[in-house]
Amino acid sequence: MNDSAEVKKEQIKEQAGEGNVKAYDIMRVLLTVVIVADHALYLSMTYGFGGVDYASPECLGNCLGTDVCQIMMKMTVFVLFFQMPAFFFLSGGVFRIGIKRERYPDLGSVIENKFKRLVIPALAAGVFWMVPLKFLGNGYPSARVLPAAVFKGVVLCQGGLGHLWYCFTLFWIFVAAYACLKYFVKGKWYFFLAVIFLLGTFYGILEIGLPGAVLLPYYMQFFLAGYCFEHFRKNIMNHVCISMAVAAAVAAVSYHFTASAVTTGMFWQDWLKTLGINACAVVLFLLCHLLEKTGITRLWLYRELERDSFHIYLLHDPVNYVILAVFAAATQKLGTVRPINWNAAGMVLVLLRIFGTIGVCVAASAVLRRIKPVKTGWLLAAVCIFSMICVFCFG
Repeated sequence: MNDSAEVKKEQIKEQAGEGNVKAYDIMRVLLTVVIVADHALYLSMTYGFGGVDYASPECLGNCLGTDVCQIMMKMTVFVLFFQMPAFFFLSGGVFRIGIKRERYPDLGSVIENKFKRLVIPALAAGVFWMVPLKFLGNGYPSARVLPAAVFKGVVLCQGGLGHLWYCFTLFWIFVAAYACLKYFVKGKWYFFLAVIFLLGTFYGILEIGLPGAVLLPYYMQFFLAGYCFEHFRKNIMNHVCISMAVAAAVAAVSYHFTASAVTTGMFWQDWLKTLGINACAVVLFLLCHLLEKTGITRLWLYRELERDSFHIYLLHDPVNYVILAVFAAATQKLGTVRPINWNAAGMVLVLLRIFGTIGVCVAASAVLRRIKPVKTGWLLAAVCIFSMICVFCFG
């Protein structure tokens, strides 16, 4: 009996392509680093209940004209074309592997698993990390807005979520995708493709009233595309060069015709843009597959980034605000003594905001790992109590 169970387990792993899953891990690490680098380039940002503005020439605006910033900004223009959709594409592929390995027997197990892994960490990071650090980084006009930033912005998801919108959106997509696949598609691929087609066509007019689910229609199409890709992944990887060439060509054509507009208003252009974004995600995955063959996963730095990638995403953005505030104050004080070399200052600022942010997040992650795991109920209670304290103290 035990032998047959082990055989079945091995068959499931084989069907899921366990040997190639590392490429998804590499893809997640690369996308996380790219997002940190992208967020290291803004000097002004408006968000719910506050914002920052260091873009004036009297502050840090001269950093934007430096060679380092200009080169990075040109690179991120292309990366932004597919950056966040690729995260959902990746999640869709990994979700299919989980389905094949029978990790989610029913919808309730999906809700419980993803609520603990996505919503609870996002709430805790938002209340105990993001809001306090944004306040320290001059991200809020005064302490009076803290109750709204904590309770309305984070707990009720009514603006001010910042980068944490990804966790809430992905949670709802997991739930919606599982329900769709189990109760509607039921293994019929033409239904599956029809859902992707409808989402890609009408996402602009679909409104979802669930907390944190505003962007669900747009990003779910990429999640389902990743799920579909995982079904054909083995065949695609058997012809890596041809697959990469075709996907790169599609991505180049799509980017050329559609990258200049967020929403074009013409269905065929929207479809072409969606096709190009998915093609970029396929190219990135295949590149990660090739990187896996170089032995990158054995490097100490890679292992650290892979282990802490989710914490880096959760914690990175508020650190930016603190670094900006400290750097702006330092340059203003230094500027009264001697002229500032803005090329050097721009390079130092970018490096601080990338490597300094990652370093702080890795250190914070190491601290979190040493803390005894807190039960979900207690963590939710702590979030609510802290929210109430903010209301009573600053409201």
